[in-house]
Amino acid sequence: MEDFTLELSYSIDEDARFGHKAEDSSFFGYKTHIAMSDERIITASVVTTGEKNDGNIYRN
Repeated sequence: MEDFTLELSYSIDEDARFGHKAEDSSFFGYKTHIAMSDERIITASVVTTGEKNDGNIYRN
């Protein structure tokens, strides 16, 4: 059996946050939210930290 070394790296980005793609899947970083027209043309985009909800962020 071969020996192996497990190396973990941690981000030093103080603004990034943990988010979840699914109940059992997470990530560390950011999300990109886009708004599209009926013709599927991107009309707006916003980058948020990973923990933000995927709901409609363009509403006030």
